[in-house]
Amino acid sequence: MQRLLDETRDEPTTTARQRVAIMLGALAVTAALFGLAYILGMWAYAFRLQASHEARLSRVLVQKPTGDQITQGLALQGDMLVAEVDTPAALASAIERWGNRRGDEIRAQAAQARRTRVYQASEMAYFLYFDASDVMQGFTCVRQR
Repeated sequence: MQRLLDETRDEPTTTARQRVAIMLGALAVTAALFGLAYILGMWAYAFRLQASHEARLSRVLVQKPTGDQITQGLALQGDMLVAEVDTPAALASAIERWGNRRGDEIRAQAAQARRTRVYQASEMAYFLYFDASDVMQGFTCVRQR
């Protein structure tokens, strides 16, 4: 029995410094994994938000609604018309305020449209494009935050 106790005493034991190093290493790995999960979660949320709003507007676009129908329908859901764009200066102002991230795309689509209307829908701005008959022809969604 004494022999067993003597053999276990000869084995190296971890020092307090080693235990602290192990704890700090585990804490660093945990923090890195938490950060990665947070970043992936933010990306997934932004992707889902964009996809759901684009799907919403795609379903509406197929129905070829007029501007007034869109305004009334969005108002029922708490989304509001914030700008009607008829001139290049008004378009530039709207892009600066609500569409900065996708300005080139908005300019290209607005150039083909007779009128562009901008709606605020929760975290998104909708740029909707209408022809001379006031029928919706296309859209661009821009996340605001």
